[in-house]
Amino acid sequence: MPKKKKFKVKKRFTFSDKLLHCILRIPNRKAKVINTTGEPLPKQCILIANHHGAAGPVNIRLFIKDVYMTWCAHQMCERYPSRWRYAYHTYYRKKLKYNKVKAFFKATLLAFINPWTYKYTGAIPVYYDSRIINTYRNSIECIENNVPVLIFPENSNEGYKKVLEEFWGGFLAMSRLYYKKNNVDLPIYTLRFCTKPKRIIIGTPLYYNELSKTHTDEEILKMFVTHMNELGAKYLA
Repeated sequence: MPKKKKFKVKKRFTFSDKLLHCILRIPNRKAKVINTTGEPLPKQCILIANHHGAAGPVNIRLFIKDVYMTWCAHQMCERYPSRWRYAYHTYYRKKLKYNKVKAFFKATLLAFINPWTYKYTGAIPVYYDSRIINTYRNSIECIENNVPVLIFPENSNEGYKKVLEEFWGGFLAMSRLYYKKNNVDLPIYTLRFCTKPKRIIIGTPLYYNELSKTHTDEEILKMFVTHMNELGAKYLA
């Protein structure tokens, strides 16, 4: 049985990160970042963003210059066969709706380069069983070390949509656990990415534990979905 890797908080960009950043910038024209708060993002916060197909995670990492770590499917943090199966069947075929040939070649390439790109983005593996507690524990450790955590919470089982319909509640659970441990209600910032025009919009933060005094989790999730869609309607129309 392979030895489990110890989780490490990414606190700075390494030389290899900067090199990969330069390589990825070549095919990606610059995105305009609009920060509606007028202030820099704090070091201790949760960021949620739309995936926008394959473009969102790459462009947000390229043009949001702060160091942060990112929730990622645990299969893509494992050995090559696991990475390939997830990339082919789930990511390219199910979510992006690619045909078999295109999905095969894309998955083969992504599964090969993925260790470098995930190191660049600071991957936090996300599990779908009792191991999710490790995801929360690692995320809390990041924020305690002044490293924000980026999460893509949209329900993408039917693919990525321009108008978002539903969010999974993992980021609320993480906020709740952080509050329980540190008595701090973390700001949760919404980031909306779009390619036409190419922009990243940073919305004003919402605070889960404050909202939970008067709203259910289901209502709060709907508030975040509405906030995400309103940013798109206002700044990307």
